[in-house]
Amino acid sequence: MELIPLKCPRCGHETVVEVKFCPSCGLEMAAQAEPATPAEQTPAEAPPAATPPVEPGIVTIPLAIDQPAAAAPPPMAPPPAPAIPPPAPPVIIPTVVPVVTPPVAAAPPVAPAAPPPAPPVGQPLPLQPTVVPAAISAPPPKKRGKAWLWACGCGCLAALVIGGLIGYLAWKGYKIAEKAISTVTTDYFEVSIPTGWTRETSKETGSTKLFLRGPEVNGQKLVMGVDIYDVDSGTTLTEFSDHALANYRDRTWTEDKQGDGVALCGEEARRVAFTDQDGDNLFYLCLANGRGYVLTLISPKDTMSQEEKTFDEVLQTFDLHKKAQPATTAEPAAKDEKG
Repeated sequence: MELIPLKCPRCGHETVVEVKFCPSCGLEMAAQAEPATPAEQTPAEAPPAATPPVEPGIVTIPLAIDQPAAAAPPPMAPPPAPAIPPPAPPVIIPTVVPVVTPPVAAAPPVAPAAPPPAPPVGQPLPLQPTVVPAAISAPPPKKRGKAWLWACGCGCLAALVIGGLIGYLAWKGYKIAEKAISTVTTDYFEVSIPTGWTRETSKETGSTKLFLRGPEVNGQKLVMGVDIYDVDSGTTLTEFSDHALANYRDRTWTEDKQGDGVALCGEEARRVAFTDQDGDNLFYLCLANGRGYVLTLISPKDTMSQEEKTFDEVLQTFDLHKKAQPATTAEPAAKDEKG
């Protein structure tokens, strides 16, 4: 018996075995295939072997065998309309547990502020209040280590030292400027007159080129004088000083030094001290620029040792090399016309 191919009216799937349900879509196959006519059979074709019955619901697909191709069966008439198909078997869908995300509470909608009512015509607009934002809390200050404290302390100490040094230099400069109120420059020397000293030009006669009075000590003012003499070439310091001090030989000299570091403006000098009715006398004598210099210092009796530093304020500014010029000789007198 030849198997008649069946065609599913729903999906068009063909099968060559008698089945109750379509193996493709599961539709119940209601109609049975009619036997083929003898004319449609090929004479040379041998009838196929009988196929064992197949249980309902089981589809058997024959394996392909190298046999001559069989003639395609003629088209079949459409089968009658099938009955209402049964519902398709339920499809089992694996259950997936969804990950539930907690809902985030949405911010309530902010209703737009209604515009302020317009003022009547002719009146100024009302002042709108200024919205001041809330102060943002500043984060707490970070704790600073000991290194910061050391750096701060060193910086303060350095500032104090520098400030003190600047103040001292300013004070020192002020004191120097205060002392040197005037400078005297002559053809023989230059000297600055500090505060507390005055120059008396009325006393500057003859060999005396400078006469100063200083601060008052024990009711008597200090006195300083500078005398300059012309000396012959080859005159020694001892010869010049002995001649200049000849009028004071009757005094008792308490000091007489020459050399051994005794100098005046870098020149070798002689230092002589004694006391008389004028008080304590101290002389400095030296030779320079072809002239002899005699500086006389007088203070009240028994005060020279304390007041010598006061005289030094003037002596430190004394310079016998500035403005020094050779001594000029007097022009010879004009001869008498009758002579």
